[in-house]
Amino acid sequence: MANFCWIRNLAILLILANCLALVLLLQLPALNSFTPLAERMRIYETMRANILEKEAQGQLGGNVWLNANERVVNELIMLEKKYELEMSMKNLSHFQVAQHFFHSYEKISKTPLFRLLQAMPKGGVLHAHDMALCSSDYLLSLTYREHLWICVSQSETKEYEKLRFSLLQPQSEQTCEWLLLSDLRRSQQSDVVDKKLLARLTMYPRLHFQNEDAVWRHFRSIFRFVIGLLTYAPIWEEYIYRALQEFHADGVQYLEIRSVLPILYDLVGGNYTILNTTFAMRNAELRFRASFPDWIGSRLIYAPTRKVSDARFVEYLGNALLLKSHFPDYFAGFDLVGYEDEGRPLRDYARELLAVQDEINFYFHAGETNWYGTNTDANLLDAVLLGTKRIGHGLALLKHPEVLRLARSQNIAIEVNPISNQVLQYVSDLRTHPGAVLFASNYPVVIASDDPSFWKATPLSHDFYVAFMVIASQKSDLGMLKQLAWNSIAYGAFRPIEREEAFEKWNYRWEKWIAGIVKS
Repeated sequence: MANFCWIRNLAILLILANCLALVLLLQLPALNSFTPLAERMRIYETMRANILEKEAQGQLGGNVWLNANERVVNELIMLEKKYELEMSMKNLSHFQVAQHFFHSYEKISKTPLFRLLQAMPKGGVLHAHDMALCSSDYLLSLTYREHLWICVSQSETKEYEKLRFSLLQPQSEQTCEWLLLSDLRRSQQSDVVDKKLLARLTMYPRLHFQNEDAVWRHFRSIFRFVIGLLTYAPIWEEYIYRALQEFHADGVQYLEIRSVLPILYDLVGGNYTILNTTFAMRNAELRFRASFPDWIGSRLIYAPTRKVSDARFVEYLGNALLLKSHFPDYFAGFDLVGYEDEGRPLRDYARELLAVQDEINFYFHAGETNWYGTNTDANLLDAVLLGTKRIGHGLALLKHPEVLRLARSQNIAIEVNPISNQVLQYVSDLRTHPGAVLFASNYPVVIASDDPSFWKATPLSHDFYVAFMVIASQKSDLGMLKQLAWNSIAYGAFRPIEREEAFEKWNYRWEKWIAGIVKS
């Protein structure tokens, strides 16, 4: 009897499938050998136009309505975009966005389209790291402060390895010797020293590394170099305030800072904790908001390194709960950072994370890899199962259709960081960026800048530009740009009433920008 029921159910399913196929078949135009060629061409063109229209409506920003003024601005933007693309397609060697960012950023910055996008209110940056927020020129200016020492390697190249503020000369180490930076500038040409310092503060101009391991070693060396400069207690709050200034000037109104919460220090051996570090960041935010009424705000995502022992990880979660209790309006959530391919997978910490899942919001880096079928890309599945609110990078997501389907059903946004992905050698030509598929299917994405200081990029405008030019369709217009800005607020770490206020502030600045262009 059971077998009969199973066979009957299968037969019903087959009948339904055949009926559905018949219905779909009847919707197609009838074509046969007697159909005139003119009619075949008409049907072909109709079907082609319908499919292109569905694709256009189905992509990111495809259904965004533009008012009369926005349509005027859209014409200007698309005119500039079309011009740049046409010139580039005539000679691909001049196509800035298809080249490495270090080759193209100066040319990009001079284009009329970039200047339009830089002035555009772009909403928020939901993925940026604490030590890589401010411009390298500003960081260089900090090196002129008193009592700053630099540890110079004892090799022939005399590499600059570390920075440290101190009243007395720090004890020299096995690999380097501590020198007062002001004395070094006096003993050598100051511009020579500054040029060498700038080279240590960014990835520029290195275009190619042997592999991801090599590029990450160089990348992490910059963090090790700047930490002694930025965690000096009198500088940290000033640095965060300056970061807010630079992001705001670049058309950003909201910032979520991923921070390892480094322990601050001073010249007299003060006793600092992560609470002091966070308090300084929060204080910078409050001062900035008081001075700039259109500023929406900034928040902290506590993001320590992912390669630690179980015991240390439990400490991290304790820190997160402590931060939430002390800074409920500033603390947004928890993440793990670092080179994902060599870090421990999220699954290792699943038990501990599930235990605090209802108390802390997660914003996990996941799938920042070119590998397939490893612990690294499996982090995508674990991030979703653990309830992450967003996924950082997610480069391997397209290789996991079930995870992609599950993430979409849970409305988990992807933080796309185009320039970072290129500089760190995950994507060479940004026209091949996997984010293009997400754009084409109107997946909820936000554009972020990750570590803009290290790439000599603007806080967000360069990433917006390359996303608009080559990750999105050539036909993508102001509607897509508006959708991206809208997404950055829709998926930010807001309470409902805060999100409503954030949209109001962004919309006011957006309409002002539109009106200014139309008027001019």
